Amino acid sequence: MGYSVGHYEGKTLVVNTSGVTASVTFWFTHSDQLKVVERYTRSADGNRLEAVVTIEDPWSLRQPVQVKKAWGWAPTEKIFPYVDCERPSEFRRGVSQP
Repeated sequence: MGYSVGHYEGKTLVVNTSGVTASVTFWFTHSDQLKVVERYTRSADGNRLEAVVTIEDPWSLRQPVQVKKAWGWAPTEKIFPYVDCERPSEFRRGVSQP
């Protein structure tokens, strides 16, 4: 979706994304000024992966939005690929924007 660069700050993986083409996403319309910072950290016991994502876009957001998510360690779970999954045409790159 853009240009992403990752680095570690201690034990936290930090991914900065910019250079995203203006678009309509599944939850908001954003400009090419969109910037996203993702921070991934494992819990002290190693049983959770915690993410804090900060989204900034001066064109579409009054202030930064922060989303938090956590995943539990599940080594016995199986991950299956999506089959016949396609994005709706209105979300495809190159669609004219309002």
